[in-house]
Amino acid sequence: MKQAIEIKYVAEVQIEDWQKLERRGSVLEPSKEMLSNVAEICREIEELGDVALVRATAVHDGVELAEDQLRVADEEFDRARNSIDAGLLASIRRAIEAQIAYNEHVKEAGFRSYELAPGVIVGRRSLPLSSAGLYVPCGKATYPSTLITIAAPAVVAGVSDLKIVLPPREDGSVDTAVLVAADLLGIRSVFRGNGVAGIFALAVGTNQIGKVKKIVGPGGPIIAAAQMYAITKGVDTALYFGPSECMIVCDETADPDLLAADLINEAEHGEDSSAILITTSEEIARQVQRAIETQLRSLAEPRKRFARAALSKNSGILIAEDMETAIEVANRLGNEHIQVAAKDAWEIAMQLNSASEILIGQNTTFSAISYAIGVPACLPTGQATGIYSPVTVDTFMRRCAVAQLSAGGLGSIAETIETLAEHEGFDAHKRSIEIRREQGVLEAV
Repeated sequence: MKQAIEIKYVAEVQIEDWQKLERRGSVLEPSKEMLSNVAEICREIEELGDVALVRATAVHDGVELAEDQLRVADEEFDRARNSIDAGLLASIRRAIEAQIAYNEHVKEAGFRSYELAPGVIVGRRSLPLSSAGLYVPCGKATYPSTLITIAAPAVVAGVSDLKIVLPPREDGSVDTAVLVAADLLGIRSVFRGNGVAGIFALAVGTNQIGKVKKIVGPGGPIIAAAQMYAITKGVDTALYFGPSECMIVCDETADPDLLAADLINEAEHGEDSSAILITTSEEIARQVQRAIETQLRSLAEPRKRFARAALSKNSGILIAEDMETAIEVANRLGNEHIQVAAKDAWEIAMQLNSASEILIGQNTTFSAISYAIGVPACLPTGQATGIYSPVTVDTFMRRCAVAQLSAGGLGSIAETIETLAEHEGFDAHKRSIEIRREQGVLEAV
């Protein structure tokens, strides 16, 4: 039987194999057909509003809704709180607390100022966005952790108007755990509907779902395409959170059974997920390959099928001749999560520049960041990891520059202003300085 994951030496990897690993699960380049489809759905939302959202949910999700069912009613939140398992409720609370604690620690101060030169004061003010829309994948599965990791930062930022859009389950209901998490975070503007159409409802506004300033949420290529198109409607988006993936950089000191467990952890998300091991030890590589086969046998369906497909299609074990090469490969490929399981792990971690998140040591599991640590769990994937940032409180903040000049401060830069204004042909710019000089407002320096 073919092994679930292949082993290759870095020096022997062919161009087509590099391309396959680099483009794994990519959402950076949606097809023209996909963009055309989402544009048509957007056009219908703009023309018909909530009616189009109901239609799209029926066509694409197979769920028939009435317009007055789009918004989740208060009694549904109450039923969710009364029916949820006590252990699950406690875990949701702890996950929220961890996310809030992390984001409060990294949140910038409201205003900072500096005196760059005598009389030249500059600064920056950090402000929350006034509104944001959160997209949470649901329907076929339940992801309260996804809601928590994108909503808690928005709450910490101080966004006053938060709306959630998520696909309904087959019977039209919304997942209980997701509703409880939203309620605990103080969000009751929750709407069920098709994902793409719901994103456009947030982007352009409907009778029930008002337009927002920014849309945040993970999803596959079609969701990424919808968010890209939404930008043309005057909203900002945080996107490229594609199929889940992981990478581990390790040496001969790592535990192969734990390596295998953590690779499978990410691969079980779906067939388009990815798990990559880069190691300097051939023996570790062989042991991990065998351990993966053993551990897959005990995995229940459909996760076993998902993991095996992901490990065979979008994954691999790469043997590097030394740690320097391993780091080069990791930076070339980039990854959502990179775990370092090696001697001098912190030193290695500080040389990784294409990860959305770096985890130090084998105790820092991918499952821990998904549920309990509080660090971001909604992160750019694939080649987007070297370009974009994880969802944190910063995602929901905007920055406003602040400056103040004294008469002496303006005098110290007056010549620069006048010279550049004259060169560019902006007479009024130059004259604004000349008038102040004539009036004696400008202090010579």
